[in-house]
Amino acid sequence: MKLTKSKLKQIIKEELGKAIPRKPRTISRSDDETFAMVDAIVDALGDPRKALDELVQMLPKKVAQDHLRYIMQAWDVPYGDYEGEDDFSPDPNHPNFD
Repeated sequence: MKLTKSKLKQIIKEELGKAIPRKPRTISRSDDETFAMVDAIVDALGDPRKALDELVQMLPKKVAQDHLRYIMQAWDVPYGDYEGEDDFSPDPNHPNFD
């Protein structure tokens, strides 16, 4: 069996993921006004999916994709092929990152 470069990258990424699991940063819901705002928006719109769609539409495309990829990687959400990108962490120097 021939091991392709793409398959090798995938295997390395999977093994690194096992060795160094990435977890999203945790913010205490009780201490953060951000979650109160999320709850208010979801309550007003009546649907968490609609609230997420509204949030994504308001962000610059690159920012939205960077953050979504980070969440997808942190939670092992299968989606397409991430080949060509090694790190999906949001850029901490970006003005929308805190």
